[in-house]
Amino acid sequence: MSLLEEIDDLFYPRSLVKKSKAAGISLKKGYGLRNLLSAASKAPQVLIKIPRRKGNSKGLRAVKSHLDYLSRYGKLKIEDQNGLVYLGKNGRKDIIEDLKGYGIEVESKKREAINFVFSMPPGTPPNLVKDAVRKTAEQEFLDHLYYFTLHTDEAHPHVHLCVLLKGRDGKRLNPRKGDLQRYRIRFADHLRDLGVECTATPRYYRGLAKDRKNNIFKHVERRKGQEKSREEDVKLKGEVKDSVSKRYRVIINKLRDSGNYREAARVSELYESFNQNTSISTPSRLSQNQNQEQEVSRDL
Repeated sequence: MSLLEEIDDLFYPRSLVKKSKAAGISLKKGYGLRNLLSAASKAPQVLIKIPRRKGNSKGLRAVKSHLDYLSRYGKLKIEDQNGLVYLGKNGRKDIIEDLKGYGIEVESKKREAINFVFSMPPGTPPNLVKDAVRKTAEQEFLDHLYYFTLHTDEAHPHVHLCVLLKGRDGKRLNPRKGDLQRYRIRFADHLRDLGVECTATPRYYRGLAKDRKNNIFKHVERRKGQEKSREEDVKLKGEVKDSVSKRYRVIINKLRDSGNYREAARVSELYESFNQNTSISTPSRLSQNQNQEQEVSRDL
């Protein structure tokens, strides 16, 4: 295994980010070091999210609703996986007819599509964002139908990507946390290839560990009388910090041992920033009460 592959495994294991055999397209070797060096240069983080849908999200009716939204009811062009462009009411009608032929029912008990938003900070050339999304979708959703549109009505250019869950082979797409991180890594790689400085480092590499569980799970635990203590959350965050800290040190040592002193120095700067951002301590009873009040206000 090469040095770059070793760093890839330490940064984010290749076993978690490897693409399915159906597509056969893996990430470019060296993604770990590329993202760490970009982060050390203060490059902006790429953002990919799955927005919450309002109303019914099942069946072809929901797909049509989203196509209406992303095209601004026909004012913006929609592009598909084959590079075909659709515009206006007739364009959206053509897409819906194609999806009916694909076997998507108007009324369905299943969610038939998943919607992603790929976003970059203000000042990023919008067309390059769209190009990077196109390249990412070509590699990630090779067996699926998808449609995407660039939005520039806000300061940050972003692309809405609607992917049909049912693949040509009949299998359904079910992206997990590891898949989303792979999308980010691939999106960032394509942007850098196009000359846009950016990075896709996980939150925990930046010392920004989230709570172990979100509020939905906390409510379930409360109802079952299984709520975990704040101290246990703090303990887990400490374990995460120790694990990431160890990875940083191993990467830095591997770079130094191989004579890559400049890269080692830049990752060391990032490691110092990580230690400054990550402060794990057991909260006082006052801070615990404040946290509980904040949780209640967010739930409301």
